[in-house]
Amino acid sequence: YELIESWGTKGISQAELRAAMNVGKLEARMLCRLLERYKVIKGFMEDEGRQRTTKYIARMYAEQSNLSQQFEREKARSEKLAQASIALAHEDLFAGERLSLAEEEEEEEEEEEEEEGQA
Repeated sequence: YELIESWGTKGISQAELRAAMNVGKLEARMLCRLLERYKVIKGFMEDEGRQRTTKYIARMYAEQSNLSQQFEREKARSEKLAQASIALAHEDLFAGERLSLAEEEEEEEEEEEEEEGQA
């Protein structure tokens, strides 16, 4: 834990933790999972080129970290996009209903014209 805490708000990946502690992959993974389960550290996914890695940050630094702030920005943006797409879907639905009502009116007018033409 002290090693993760020493990295501050930057966070540390499992690979960096493994190298610093000189342990294997499975041991580093187990340590991170245990510390996360006991809510001592928090993991944030970060894009590094084509890969996504989890950076682990001590809970005391988690709220101040750039990764946490970036996550909150992305979350807000995602919610905004979801609300916008729902609004567009509702508009399309109602536009479709209006279109079908207009089509029905046209059909009724055509039927009336046919009846008048026959009389």
